[in-house]
Amino acid sequence: MKPPHYCRYLTNKAFFFPPPVDVRPEEGLHTPCRCNQTQETLGPDGALVCVDACSGPGRSCYLADVEL
Repeated sequence: MKPPHYCRYLTNKAFFFPPPVDVRPEEGLHTPCRCNQTQETLGPDGALVCVDACSGPGRSCYLADVEL
């Protein structure tokens, strides 16, 4: 499951499938990500989509998955 501070449009297969037994959950987040807005590995702002870059309101295209 995706942590709430990640962008709503960030997609990573680790959010949907449990990692193998011998892999810690945070290690599964290092698989390639994509943006659901562009359907590519680049976001609408032209920057690379990754867990680190899409985990806070620092990007112009960021939209919180859960409004707190």
